Amino acid sequence: MSKAAVLKRIPLPSSRSMSGQKQTTMSRGSRDSLRSAGSAITAMMIMMIVCSGWMPAVSANVFDNATETSGPDLIALVLNRDTVYSNDMHNGLILHAQELGIHMEIWDTGNFWPDRSRMMLQRAIDLPTEQQPKAYAVWPIDDEARGQMRELHEKHGAALIQVNQLPSDEEWPYLIGYAGPDDALRAKNAAVMIIEALEEKYGMDDEDHQLNVIGLGYPDTYAGYHLSINAFAERLMKENSTTLNLDLSRRLPLDWGAQPPYDAVLELLEEYAMVSGARANPDTDEFDSDGRQIKDKPILHALYCMDDRILNGAYQALVDLGVVPGVDIILVGTVCNGARSLLEDGSQYGTTAQSPFLEGKLIVEMTDQYINGGLAERTQFTPNPIVTGDTWVDNLVDFLGRKATVDQLCSWELEYDKVAGPLSVDSTNSICEIITCEFIPEALFSVGYALVSVNYFLAVGSAILLYIYRKMDIVRIAQPFFLMIVIIGSVLDTTSIVFMSRDNRNYTDQELDQACIIWPVMLSVGHMMTTATLAAKISRVKRLVDAGLTFRRVQVSVFEVSLFIVFFVSLDIIVLAVWFSTDPFQWTLHSTSKDSQGYVTDAVGECRSDGQNYFVYPLVIVFLHLSVLVYANYLAYKTAPYHEISDAKSIAICLFNSIQLVLIGTPIVALVGDNTETSYLIRVCIVFLNNFGVLVIIVAPKLYKCLVGEGDDRPSVSGVIAAQKKQKSTYSSAEGPPRSGGSGHSNNPTYSTQYQSEGGLRDSARAAVLGIGPFGGKSMESLPPESVPPSEDFVAADAPVSEFSDKKAEGEPLSTFQEEDDSQPGSNFEPEFEASNEPEAQHEPEPAPEPAPQPQPEPEPEPEAEPEGNDKQD
Repeated sequence: MSKAAVLKRIPLPSSRSMSGQKQTTMSRGSRDSLRSAGSAITAMMIMMIVCSGWMPAVSANVFDNATETSGPDLIALVLNRDTVYSNDMHNGLILHAQELGIHMEIWDTGNFWPDRSRMMLQRAIDLPTEQQPKAYAVWPIDDEARGQMRELHEKHGAALIQVNQLPSDEEWPYLIGYAGPDDALRAKNAAVMIIEALEEKYGMDDEDHQLNVIGLGYPDTYAGYHLSINAFAERLMKENSTTLNLDLSRRLPLDWGAQPPYDAVLELLEEYAMVSGARANPDTDEFDSDGRQIKDKPILHALYCMDDRILNGAYQALVDLGVVPGVDIILVGTVCNGARSLLEDGSQYGTTAQSPFLEGKLIVEMTDQYINGGLAERTQFTPNPIVTGDTWVDNLVDFLGRKATVDQLCSWELEYDKVAGPLSVDSTNSICEIITCEFIPEALFSVGYALVSVNYFLAVGSAILLYIYRKMDIVRIAQPFFLMIVIIGSVLDTTSIVFMSRDNRNYTDQELDQACIIWPVMLSVGHMMTTATLAAKISRVKRLVDAGLTFRRVQVSVFEVSLFIVFFVSLDIIVLAVWFSTDPFQWTLHSTSKDSQGYVTDAVGECRSDGQNYFVYPLVIVFLHLSVLVYANYLAYKTAPYHEISDAKSIAICLFNSIQLVLIGTPIVALVGDNTETSYLIRVCIVFLNNFGVLVIIVAPKLYKCLVGEGDDRPSVSGVIAAQKKQKSTYSSAEGPPRSGGSGHSNNPTYSTQYQSEGGLRDSARAAVLGIGPFGGKSMESLPPESVPPSEDFVAADAPVSEFSDKKAEGEPLSTFQEEDDSQPGSNFEPEFEASNEPEAQHEPEPAPEPAPQPQPEPEPEPEAEPEGNDKQD
């Protein structure tokens, strides 16, 4: 048996009492009771027989009434209980329906959810006629809902009571009445409160200054928005003719909830200023003589909010931006569905009373009137009196025969709870005034600027000294043109630190976007200029030294070497151009932390790409730079024996330092992620150390020697080469008899007979005459310049590397200057050797070792006669 059953059980004698005891004789009282029961049963039978004639007629009448309508008295299509306002309306509907005995059903349409509203109204339209209620109460949320209400009336003749929004003239034909607040009255009351608050703040008569008011309302698809904003504007403008110069500057229809007004106020305060508070800067803003107006921006004086939920969102935005509501700006709302504490502390000047509980009672009251004879009035309003911080406690409202205080009727909360916040970092340009932005400390920026100053000082000083001492031998042999390119590349690379040291505290987003493109370009191009130049410089020396070791003459011009630099710098620029034309770096703020409600609490700003392949282009650039670095290190290794003229050791140190910085620094920067301080410091250190090393190790030592008077004490090119040739000759002699190839040519690495041209033979003869090499045991450095026979075919020992060329005698055939053929038998000897650390001129020339017996080479063909005009050597 269910718990809801209310039938009373009649206790029966237990089986034990019936079987365990002897049956007793019935008493007189018991017999009287049975006699009375029999009489009652007889009377009931007589009544049934008497009534049997008219009972069918009564039954038929009840059935007919049931067939006419079996639906409820009222179906209310209103919002669900998600908000305090709609929850109080539900309570008023249910309690008053019980009091009046109204059979009611509530179909909730969600919390301003258009899809659910359409679904519930369509359900009412599809409901069979015999199940239709006597009346509907509908809270329409948009024009489509009103169209469905018209369809419901036309199809079933439904009696419709519109709720909460006063109907327009087009809606009245299918409605029987309206129950709800007076939107126009509450908006006018809000205008009255704003006027009172501004008069208290600025005086009773202030027509000289325009006071700006902005209205924040419901969506413009909501009929109550237009009715309310027009009534508010009408009442506000009426006051212009009396005391104040008021202007409804903006009318902003917003979506439902507290978040849209929050975002709207953030945007408004980018356009408007405050007379006081955090949004006014007395150092930069230009006020008039009264301190009322800022010349560049209009001042926002008051906000009108169509209900207090909208006001709560606006209040939160103002507080987040440092504005003091009630002091810097006047806030007035309506509906009293916000936070009572804002009225108590003066943040909100006032509101209007609007009780959803009374609204629910009024709906049921009008339904009862309609069922029982008709409505007293088609339009019936709930009360909407003015409520301020001074009157909310004692103000009484008398409605439907009962009195209650405003505090009892309003649907507000006692304390303010945060109802809105920044959902993304794009909410406003002033987002870092609201949340915690992880800026790089200014002290670190100062460190970056200091390091830039150090490199600038070294670069500018080096450039000046390089120009002053450009004619000294040590500078000439170091190739000043390339040294200047190294200095320029270091300056470009270092300047990237300046553009890294920026954020949105002092720069606009547009300026930061430009900086995000400039610093990677300067970093990459500057580093490539430095690296490619060092590689080209040492490559040039290698080619010249290789030619000198075998008495070949080759010209390596500055233009030819510059092509190497231009090629790699151009390749670097092409990669950068493709990168920044397809997926450029942009200054981006992104959230790093959110609270439990999904509001952003922390953010960080950095340069980043939005594309999915954001890492591809940086990796291509890193690979390109590493390739040049590795190639340059290889050249430095190959020219290490000639360090005195090639700077191979110094260049190797710089390039190896760059490789370490790139290989170690790049992954560390990627791993630190959103830790902007660490990332910035690592990038600055990489750039500074790389360029500081180049300037100090490559450029500074040469200029220092010039400063101390040693600029012309430079090593001799021919002396270094002769020392290496002598060492190779010694190594070759120590190995025993020389090997001979199939052609009978000698394998002596010091002086080869592979020169087939007459010019090569003439050079060999000149070397023999001067006593150079194995013929005389002398080096060119050991001979005074005046003792060297003049010839355009011979390169003077004191000529710098840049003049070590392959100029031939005028009119001499080009065929006489062909380079040796390494493919000939016996020409593949590659001895290992080290450069002499002492100048050759400081030692006495040692006699050449006695050559071992060698097979006689085949007779050489007679050389062709030289053209006239050339000097022929014996």
